[in-house]
Amino acid sequence: MNSKKDEYIELGAKVFNEFLGAVSIDWDEAYYRYVDYGDNHFSSQWSIKLNREIKLIEVDEDVEDKYLQFLQGITEKINNEIDKEGNARSIVIVLKLDRSGEFKYSFDNSDSNALEINKLALGKDNSYFNVEDIEIPNSVKKFQNELEKLA
Repeated sequence: MNSKKDEYIELGAKVFNEFLGAVSIDWDEAYYRYVDYGDNHFSSQWSIKLNREIKLIEVDEDVEDKYLQFLQGITEKINNEIDKEGNARSIVIVLKLDRSGEFKYSFDNSDSNALEINKLALGKDNSYFNVEDIEIPNSVKKFQNELEKLA
């Protein structure tokens, strides 16, 4: 018998897939990242990979808000089930979904900057992505260099 956590994990992948269909975008893989900062403070974001490029796409805000709020609730329930099992709550949870519907969750229990799915983290130690699997645009590399100069 599946645990509640397993049910929520499958539901999260289903809802994310439904969201991607609702916004009608072209993608090979999609990523949803949830960060729990504690005290009911959290954030979430999503991105897609098309070919070897990570893309941040603007879509209808009402549709995005509806699905992301639901995904945040599901992800919080996953964390609650992890807690009930006697394990440490995850600080970062990333859902990876491919076009065939296959999905994988990744968890980090110690660093809210881990498993980043945004472009600025590409090629960095905290990036979710393996540099062999993605292309880092020159504009991103240039911006990263400028940020490092400011640090």
